[in-house]
Amino acid sequence: MRYTRDDFIKCPDCGAMVPGVRALTADGHPVVHPTSDATMHNPECPETQTPLSRLVTELRREAEERNKLTVGELFDSINHIRNPDVTTEKVLAVAEIGKSLLYHATCIAYEQDDADFFEEAYSLWGPLVDAVKVECDLGDREYEIRVSQQPPTN
Repeated sequence: MRYTRDDFIKCPDCGAMVPGVRALTADGHPVVHPTSDATMHNPECPETQTPLSRLVTELRREAEERNKLTVGELFDSINHIRNPDVTTEKVLAVAEIGKSLLYHATCIAYEQDDADFFEEAYSLWGPLVDAVKVECDLGDREYEIRVSQQPPTN
């Protein structure tokens, strides 16, 4: 299809000049929307993304922003004395990072057959380590069974 200069509009999301699609609003007024043809937009433009890909893009952006924080900044962000406006949402975001670290550490220790890690992990977080192993489909190893049967030390 050939377009004339008058057929193009500026995409409000990515700024690219793209063909406009003419439509009518619910009350009958004419409106022009940018085309959703991904080849016409800048990469990562929300206009061309499906709802799922928009969610993935947003989660990726949040993860990139979260990963820029230092450990000290994370703990300061949930310290109610330094940050009296701390919210449960912020605390849960930090807890999610801790969960991710436990998952990664457990999987790496499993791959490396690290008995010392599991002995310490079970003494600190017993049931949580079992939950990670189940969720990540990690099998039982002899030392893990031996360690997991020991009562936790406090």
